[in-house]
Amino acid sequence: MNAPRKLDFFRLWRWTITIFSLVLVGSYWALLFSSSIWGTKFRYDYLFRGSLPVIVLLFLTVLMSFRRRRRYAAFSFAICIAWLVWAALPRL
Repeated sequence: MNAPRKLDFFRLWRWTITIFSLVLVGSYWALLFSSSIWGTKFRYDYLFRGSLPVIVLLFLTVLMSFRRRRRYAAFSFAICIAWLVWAALPRL
């Protein structure tokens, strides 16, 4: 009989923050290209302040998991880059 697997909290944290930040960044890009009022420069400050802690946590998670899971770290780093591009667009 198989022994129950030990719960890996770092893995749970890693995937939770990755999926949440992927949905967050994807929705911000969708708002940017839609005709929504939330995609305008007037709402940018609220969106930026709300997403900054999530992206900082994602970047810290990338740094902590770079040695063990390089493919995951590259995927999460790409999410951080997409967020940085989104954050730089209204300032251009």
